[in-house]
Amino acid sequence: MVRNGEGVNREFRSKGDGRSAAALIRPMALDAALRGGLEKSDDASLLIVPGTDAMVGNLPEKRRAKFRDYLLETIAEAFSRRRASKASRPDRTKGNAGIAEMLAAACATCRGHCCRTGGEHAYLDAKTIRRVLAGTPSSTPSSLLETYLAALPAKSVRGSCVFHGSAGCTLPRRLRSHVCNDFFCGPVDRWLASPAASEAKPAVIVVVDGGRVTRSTYVDRRGPTNSDR
Repeated sequence: MVRNGEGVNREFRSKGDGRSAAALIRPMALDAALRGGLEKSDDASLLIVPGTDAMVGNLPEKRRAKFRDYLLETIAEAFSRRRASKASRPDRTKGNAGIAEMLAAACATCRGHCCRTGGEHAYLDAKTIRRVLAGTPSSTPSSLLETYLAALPAKSVRGSCVFHGSAGCTLPRRLRSHVCNDFFCGPVDRWLASPAASEAKPAVIVVVDGGRVTRSTYVDRRGPTNSDR
C-alpha cells in the first residue's frame, strides 16, 4: 500500500550532516504519512530521496536518430566479440518481495533523478548487449535494434534519458544497462545496508525542498499507497 503527496521538488541539502537532515524532516514526513493512512508514526522508518519534476514532451526525432546511431555502433561492437556477460553484482532484491516493493516505491517517489544523465546512450554498452544476447542467442543485430527502438516512448522527460517516460523507464529491465540495474542512489544504498531493510515495519519515503516535504510515499511493506495533497 502506497500513499503519495505532491509539490515542487528538488534534492534536499542540509546545512548539517545527513542525520541532522533526517531529524529535521522526520516530523513533517510522519505527519504527511499519518494523513495518508499511517497509524503508528513511531514505527515508521524514514527514507529521504532526491527527486525530479522535469517537464515531459515529445521525444524529438533528432534524439531518436542520435540514439539509433549510438546503438548501431554498440551492437556491432558486441557482435564482433560475442561472449556471455554477467551483471557486475547480484540483484539484492531477488527473492525478497518486501525490499523490491520498497525500492520500486523509492524510485517512483523520486521520479528519475539518476536517469537525467542517460542522454542518448541510456548507459548501454557492448557488455549489456552481450548479456542480452546470452539470454536470446537467436537475436540478430537488426532484431535487437528494432527491440530497443520499439521501447522508446512517444513522450519523454526533457533533457533526461531517451527511455525516461512520464511513468518511469520504458525499457524492460532485462534490456537495461548494468548501470541502470545495479545502481542505487546514496540514500537507498544506505537503507539497504541498514537494519530497517530487513524489518517488516512501515516506511515513509520523502522528497524535500527547502526544508519542506513536497512529495511523500507511505509503504506499509505489504503494498504501497499514494495520496495527493
